[in-house]
Amino acid sequence: MAKRGSWVSVKRGDHERVLVTETLPFETPIIFSGDGFYWRMKENATAPRIQQELANILVLRRGPKPAAATEPFLYKIRKGASEFRRLAVVHPSALWDVRNFYEKFDEWMIYECSLSPFSIRAPYKISGSFYERNDSDAMNQFKKGQITTSDFDAKSRYNPSYFSYRKFTRLYKFFGSAMFTDLEQRFSLLKTLDTSRCFDSIYTHSITWASMGKAIAKDARKRQTCAGDFDALMQSINYGETSGIIIGPEVSRIFAEIIFQRIDIMAMERLKRFDLHYKKDYEVYRYVDDVYIFANSAAVVQQVYDSYTDAMAQFNLHSNPQKSTDIPRPFVTHKSEVIESAKRFIEHLGMELFEKTLGIRGQLRPLKNLNRKALVSKFVADLRSLCYSSEAKYEDLSSYVLSACCERIKRLVKRKRVIAIEEQSDYRIVICVLLKLMFFLYTVAPTVNASYRFATGVTLLLRFSRTKLDGAGDVEQLIYEESIHLLGSEAQRRRRALSSFVSLEALNVLVVVRELGADFLLPKDLLERLFLDNSEMGGVTEWCYFDLITCLYYIGNHPGYAALRSHVDKEIDRRLDDMKRVDRKAELAYLFLDILACPYISISRKEAWLEVFRKAFTISTFTSSEVNAYLGGPGPAPWFVGWGNVDILTLLQKKELVPSY
Repeated sequence: MAKRGSWVSVKRGDHERVLVTETLPFETPIIFSGDGFYWRMKENATAPRIQQELANILVLRRGPKPAAATEPFLYKIRKGASEFRRLAVVHPSALWDVRNFYEKFDEWMIYECSLSPFSIRAPYKISGSFYERNDSDAMNQFKKGQITTSDFDAKSRYNPSYFSYRKFTRLYKFFGSAMFTDLEQRFSLLKTLDTSRCFDSIYTHSITWASMGKAIAKDARKRQTCAGDFDALMQSINYGETSGIIIGPEVSRIFAEIIFQRIDIMAMERLKRFDLHYKKDYEVYRYVDDVYIFANSAAVVQQVYDSYTDAMAQFNLHSNPQKSTDIPRPFVTHKSEVIESAKRFIEHLGMELFEKTLGIRGQLRPLKNLNRKALVSKFVADLRSLCYSSEAKYEDLSSYVLSACCERIKRLVKRKRVIAIEEQSDYRIVICVLLKLMFFLYTVAPTVNASYRFATGVTLLLRFSRTKLDGAGDVEQLIYEESIHLLGSEAQRRRRALSSFVSLEALNVLVVVRELGADFLLPKDLLERLFLDNSEMGGVTEWCYFDLITCLYYIGNHPGYAALRSHVDKEIDRRLDDMKRVDRKAELAYLFLDILACPYISISRKEAWLEVFRKAFTISTFTSSEVNAYLGGPGPAPWFVGWGNVDILTLLQKKELVPSY
């Protein structure tokens, strides 16, 4: 059997890893990451003076009056058909504060997360390696040559998490494990417990209650403690708020984990008073804030549930009864049943498209003489029928099917030998069928998490076609036409009534479409519908930082988008006109740093913004040589946006390594 991958060692003492792995949300535009920031700060001591001054004010808090608390950049993303999630990107100086906290208290964090037997996702050691799968070779061979060999790309491959996690990094792995099968053998009932608005409800001071006990914590309020420092950190990165913690970064999940560890223990001790013992009368397993109770009688299940909610109430947390479910054996939820059906669908799809002679993890080759239109119609009809028979919606299975398609694409594009002329037609048909299926699913049920697999699959098929086939015009045209249809749907669906709403599903498609090049530019009216108000293109739809950078990334300096570019420039000018709050307002800091590195902005405009920044923080005058040293030269290193310095397949590869929960 082919080897699936290998372990890659990393430096345990590299605390700057925290800047990439623990501090930023998973759900961001493809072109946004902490990799550039990581290397900027690694090399800051030898950087040009202007970068050092930027780092002093915006990262290291060495300004004349450093802010005690910083304001995070808050944005909303789609969560299902009618709900949304509000995520946070903290200020660059807050990223550095978290890095310093980890350096000082990482062992304490591990200890506090080791106390409860209920938890199935908790850090247990500092990570010294990460697992790199063999299918990364399929992606590496299609990275753009001039970028793949760059210093930035070579240096930016390090592990996806500062900590190693015990048990399960994703919840679905728990449901598919031997451990879950054993639980089903021993217990006849399963009850779920959902925490209502968990992160929004957490009181930051409760970390000290969890670590020390409420009475001791109140007596020790004036003493410096690990928990007290964690409390202060979570307040400072969230504009001084004590009610609620930010959602998105891994550090927030660890903060919540420490509190829930104490809740677990309190519930267990309370149940002992009722002569109910863990591992004998019941078992409880918790994944972050989702709790699963196993027992053999409804009375015991209810007692465990009541004891747990009572312990939660001690920390001002509450369950959501409407989302609680009681499941008798077999422990099958509607979602798990739908996924099992989707697995069978994917297996059938593979038999219809690929030869059966190769190994499970080997290279895939297309069957001969396939009928593209008939296959697409059949697969969509089968998918529709699957949803009907399972009483499911497309969004219930779209992420799984898109992910499965992407995995098969990686195996399809592994072929390194020249493809004979007589085989090329078969490859084209399979490629077009996969593209049609992925675009259909992503259009009818777009999700942020699925967007990364979607982007990976489409990019690999495009580059494979351009590299291995005799012309890729039909593939390029299909991607272009389907993208127009998809983005048109997103423009109609965009939730303009929600402030700070970001259509990441659409932004990530724009990044992929840019791969097509100048011969396949999207219609300007489509982009204007995506980014501008409908009223005669007169007003901007509350631009946020992610909208601005992705729009600018796509349109660049192309004259066909002059009207839209004018709106972008005016909005950037408006925001950067006053730098007085750039050291505390995260969205402004990110915009300022990334615009300085943007190749589509003139040097003169960048010089003007640097001068505004210099005066705002009484920095000594920048000389012409210093300005040229910082702004000049081809392709300046990124801060957070990869304007072209790193290939998008590298960024997508990193997304796959991140154990998003």
